[in-house]
Amino acid sequence: MDERRIGRRIQLGGLTMELTEPAPARRRFRRPTGPAVHVVDVIDLSVSGALVEGPDTEGLTHGIVVRVRLAGCAGRGRIRRVVRDDGTGRARYGVEFVETDPALRRQIDDLVGRALHPEGDPRWHELRDG
Repeated sequence: MDERRIGRRIQLGGLTMELTEPAPARRRFRRPTGPAVHVVDVIDLSVSGALVEGPDTEGLTHGIVVRVRLAGCAGRGRIRRVVRDDGTGRARYGVEFVETDPALRRQIDDLVGRALHPEGDPRWHELRDG
C-alpha cells in the first residue's frame, strides 16, 4: 500500500495522549454513561496525525472521530487504522487530526519542529515536507 504523508513523522518517547470515544447512544430506561477515555502512548507524531498504542478496546474502531488531548490541548481525530496484537491485549491506532484548537496546533508544531530542527531553524515549517 502506498502511504502518502503530509509531514514527516517523528518518534517520541514518554509522551501520552488521551483519546475519548464518542458518547454512547442513550438507551431507554438505562442510566446514561459517559464516554470512555483511553490514555495511549504516542509512538510517532506528524503535523497531520499520530501513531499511538494503547489498550485494545472495541470502542476505538476504524473511522470514528475521537476527542484528542495532548499536553492539556484539545482537538478531534479520526481513527484511520487499527492493528491489534492479540497476544498482549494492546493495539496500535493511526489517528488523523481533523480539528485542532490553536493551542494543540502550536503544541504539535513545536514538538515536530524541535525534533526535525533541533538547532532552532525558524523556517522548519517550510522544510518539514522535504
